[in-house]
Amino acid sequence: MKRTQFFFYLVIVLLMTHCRSARNTSDSPKMRNEVAGTYVGTLPCADCEGIRYQLRLAADGTYQEDMFYVGKSQQSTKSSGNWTLNGSNVVLGGKDAMNRFSIETGQLRMLDRAGQVITGNQAPRYVLQKRGETGRPEGYDNINGLIASKTAEGIDFYATGNEPSWSLDIDAGKMMSFRAMGGVSITTAVPKTENIDGGKRLSATAGSGSLEVRIYEKACTDNMSGVMMNRRVEVTTGGKTYTGCGQTLTTALDANR
Repeated sequence: MKRTQFFFYLVIVLLMTHCRSARNTSDSPKMRNEVAGTYVGTLPCADCEGIRYQLRLAADGTYQEDMFYVGKSQQSTKSSGNWTLNGSNVVLGGKDAMNRFSIETGQLRMLDRAGQVITGNQAPRYVLQKRGETGRPEGYDNINGLIASKTAEGIDFYATGNEPSWSLDIDAGKMMSFRAMGGVSITTAVPKTENIDGGKRLSATAGSGSLEVRIYEKACTDNMSGVMMNRRVEVTTGGKTYTGCGQTLTTALDANR
């Protein structure tokens, strides 16, 4: 009987030790240092073009959150608080269950309210890329989520800029559509591309005005999200020129000459 009790208590002690060790491992200073950093991405938005999201996780367990609603906000929304590690998830304190992220190599993935991975066509847009020491996302200069989302929409070239916020979609077989803060919006047919010094130009008119797009073959870093794209872009419409960055999604636009 005593021997049975001894083994029973031994099992209990081992289980308690294991549980304590697992908790310490999942939220230890070492793990926090590995996860700490700045993560960026553009999240889906029901009533705007997207949410430019930046999350800074400090090794001391505090965080800063920055959200900018493209085509809707005049300025970004900021918040801060404490974060913890729960297994392989990052949990932001003082928030509801939407602010839970799974930890992946070089990135975080936002989970749904039930703590599950979000699926569907928009799934790649819930990924936040970790910036490296240079300010660029780690790994490939990552716009993987953007590429997947826009390609699924049939877009061949995408560009965006800030101050004021604007975006450009080009579907080489159908249209090019420009939108900017303040209600600026123009959609035209896609004209033939013209070669210019260092790039190409597309110039078209529509009932609402003219639209000229100049795409330069030069890498460009978005000055808000830090995302690297492969083209520098200038858009002129309504007597105003907008500057920003663009990404070639397919080769269709190159064939449109």
